[in-house]
Amino acid sequence: MDGKGSPQLVVRKPVIYFYPPEKTEISVRVDIAGRFVAQYPKSKDGVWDIVALPDGTLLDKRTERKYGYLFWEGTNDNSFEIDESKAFCVSAKQAEDFLEEACASFALNEKEKTDFISYWLPYLERNDLSLVQFLETNTYEEYARMTIQPTPDTVVRMFMVFRKAHGM
Repeated sequence: MDGKGSPQLVVRKPVIYFYPPEKTEISVRVDIAGRFVAQYPKSKDGVWDIVALPDGTLLDKRTERKYGYLFWEGTNDNSFEIDESKAFCVSAKQAEDFLEEACASFALNEKEKTDFISYWLPYLERNDLSLVQFLETNTYEEYARMTIQPTPDTVVRMFMVFRKAHGM
């Protein structure tokens, strides 16, 4: 709850992967319209300074630990509205196939797909029916602005919102 008695939305499991063509020092900053509730590894003053390897391994320059991705979660005082004209009605039985197809449409690799589906599948399978929408990048940017130096050739931002569907 926020200070006004309204529930706060938690944006769950945003992760950041890197696959540079060669070993590259990278600085990543994520500014969110809310507050961070978790980060792994922890950023320093909102910035991750890492070394990314072509295989996707990330090295934290401060601790020299290895990671598969940067992870954060944060609150959002505003809700994300589902536009029913752009949403999908997904049954619990169809959830796995739906997520597989979504990952393919965003061109996720096998590891990214497995990470995404293994996290979100239990949520969608809890509901007989779920209303699911993938928000556009500009909507995601309004909530979580990401600055990466050097600028990567490709950025894929997959942002899914869903809710239990009633009487559809």
